[in-house]
This record gives sequence, structure tokens and C-alpha cells, in this order.
Amino acid sequence: MILYHGTTRKRAARIRVVGFILKRTRVWFTSSQGYANRRARTQAKRNKDQPATLKCDLNLGQLRTHYGSRGVHKSRHVVVIRGKVPPSVILDQSGEKHLPYVFTADYLAGWINQITGVKSYKGVSRRDPGILRLD
Repeated sequence: MILYHGTTRKRAARIRVVGFILKRTRVWFTSSQGYANRRARTQAKRNKDQPATLKCDLNLGQLRTHYGSRGVHKSRHVVVIRGKVPPSVILDQSGEKHLPYVFTADYLAGWINQITGVKSYKGVSRRDPGILRLD
């Protein structure tokens, strides 16, 4: 089942490495990408970060077998899991693994400048033709 999880950019990077770990008592997903995007924007605003929406392919039957019927709860468009979910469930927009959110031109330019150790005013611009092809 394709589900979405709205979070921040920093948290998404950590989730891609260690998976969805219980912050409080559960991890939530939704079948509504719009709802996940709104949740991501709210969290990003609170944490002064950028929003990220992770697209995931979850096998609810397998998770119910592992965590029990009380460990996986589905209600309308929300799925709640009371246990760790591995990072292998994350998909990108084309269905491939581990590219969970859409990169903006600003993000790509900043990322390249950070990797190369160049200050933003000297490095790659968000208006660079190569960046615009990727965006």
C-alpha cells in the first residue's frame, strides 16, 4: 500500500538511514499526499527547516504479523504503527528506493555548494541551467 509521511528535511535524512523510529508511541502514515505535505510544512515551520514528504510502500499484513493487530491500526486515510518501520519501505516518485522528496532548485544549489565547500555567492546558482534541468 502506498502511503506518505510528512516530516522535515533533517528528519527525512535520518529516517532514510535508520528507518522510522518511535518518537513517542507510534509512527503515522497517510494515503493523502496533500495531508502529509501540510503536516510537513507545519513541522518545518516549527523547526525552522524545509518540509519533506516521504513516499512509502508498506505491507500492512506483514507489519500486523510482526507487531500484532493492536500494533497496526488503519482508520480512513491514516495508518498508525506502534513499532519501528525499516527505511527500505521508502520510495521516490518513480517507485525507486531512497529518493523520498522532490528537490527544489534552491535546495540542489545549496547542497552542491555545501558538498564542494564553496560559499553560495561564489558557487552554483539556483538559476544554473544544470540545476534547472534537475529541478
